[in-house]
Amino acid sequence: RVSLPEVVLQGDMTIECWVAPASGVDGADVILGDGSGAALDLDGGTVRLRRDSTLLQGSVTIAPNQWSHIAITRSAGNWRLFVNGSEDLAAFSVYDTSDFHFDRLGMGEAQTAFAGGIDEVRTWQVARSAAGIMDTWTGVVPAMGSGSLHVWRFDGSADQQFVLDLGPGEAHGTRGVDALPGTDDPQVFYSNGPLRLSCPRTATLSLEAWLQGPHDHQTGLMRDDLRVAGLLPTVEPYTARGMDLGVRAGATVQPAVLSTTGPDAIVDWVLVELRDADHPEVVLSAVPALIQRDGDVVGLDGTSPLQVQVDRPQYHIGLRHRNHLGVMTAAPLIVGDATVCVDFRSSGTACFGSEARAEGPGYLLLWAGNCNLDQMIRYVGVANDRDVVLSDIGGQVPTANVLGYYDSDLNMDGVVKYAGHANDRDVILISIGGLLPTQVRTEQLP
Repeated sequence: RVSLPEVVLQGDMTIECWVAPASGVDGADVILGDGSGAALDLDGGTVRLRRDSTLLQGSVTIAPNQWSHIAITRSAGNWRLFVNGSEDLAAFSVYDTSDFHFDRLGMGEAQTAFAGGIDEVRTWQVARSAAGIMDTWTGVVPAMGSGSLHVWRFDGSADQQFVLDLGPGEAHGTRGVDALPGTDDPQVFYSNGPLRLSCPRTATLSLEAWLQGPHDHQTGLMRDDLRVAGLLPTVEPYTARGMDLGVRAGATVQPAVLSTTGPDAIVDWVLVELRDADHPEVVLSAVPALIQRDGDVVGLDGTSPLQVQVDRPQYHIGLRHRNHLGVMTAAPLIVGDATVCVDFRSSGTACFGSEARAEGPGYLLLWAGNCNLDQMIRYVGVANDRDVVLSDIGGQVPTANVLGYYDSDLNMDGVVKYAGHANDRDVILISIGGLLPTQVRTEQLP
């Protein structure tokens, strides 16, 4: 039993916790509550939330003597109940927008201690998504991020941290805060205190994207003009542009990889980034890859899904290209045994920031126009991209052009052109809005 300063939850909210009730629990077994009858309890073995009367009553029986995850959300006055990651669709609830108060854990108005175990009690000032609640049930301890209010972890002591085993063996235990893993042990990561363990392993990424520059709306594919002209390098181009690829610097492809034609033909090199789940401004790994005409991002054999080495449970996934603005998933994704699928072409894939991708008819594309690889597309002013196009054709005659693998070749047809049909200067103007040359398009990466 724990007494607390009064907690007041208003508007949209989430309450979640782990419980392991003893056999025969009833309404007197309160998970959290106050002295006036407000409580989250187990009534006849099912979850109940009440104030003066019942606000929500579950239909799923909470198994005694084993750990179960419970989450209750309220959005715009409507309650939802989740048990072990799944919504209890048969739960009874009433519309309610009143504040919910509690000031004790493990007991309620009757001052009777909860019969069983309670752990990881959390409150949020947002209605967490079903996917987020499922993540918690499957073992990903959420960070105290946006919308989070309180967490009570019930760790063993000041110098210990409770580790919950969600497997059937239920080998729960504690870990000393100062204990360090060996080189062959699972590595330990913290997010404002919660403990996460993860073993080094190989993960499979299935990514898809459109590059705006070479995309052809008529065919629904990207052009592979650089490959056809024999201009694609067999060595990754990003190290030469000042990007840190670590041990992957200088990665190469066999020339035969660039001989494939059709929808699986290679358009160019791209860079896949694995970013820290809690601090996405930190790039933990940058992996060179290839992108096909049909938008598939593949490994250096030109056909297989990308294989990456990981040692953490979650990452933000980013994708960058040498003359397009990069993108990144808005939320970190679980990178486990299953293939991680991210379709940056789809509006269903939320990306970090605002207007991170260009809009096409029914699809999204990476913005073209970043000749400088500097996170901004500018038509005029300091470090503008238009001047790079002019410089690469000689800087004097605007009607000149040059053939080659240039970052200023924004439509990626193998020819840098400042003026005339299919020129690269217009790509910049279109990406910043097409009207005011002083506008700027900023890359949406932290």
